[in-house]
Amino acid sequence: MKKIIFSIVCMAAVLGTAAQSEKYQKAMGANLAKMETAKSALDFQTLSAGFERIANAEKDQWLAYYYAAQTQIL
Repeated sequence: MKKIIFSIVCMAAVLGTAAQSEKYQKAMGANLAKMETAKSALDFQTLSAGFERIANAEKDQWLAYYYAAQTQIL
């Protein structure tokens, strides 16, 4: 009985993590698509703020921090 409950808890944890990653990937994909069409300084500042929000939500993902810094430089 303990093994079954433990298995269910583990599966729930894995599925919760997968859903979070999917949300992260969608947000990053949307911002990266906007990055290709950005031209003005205001566009890049807006993108940087978006990447920073993603980075603060997903602290274990470094790529959002990278793109936030890159858009600040551009």
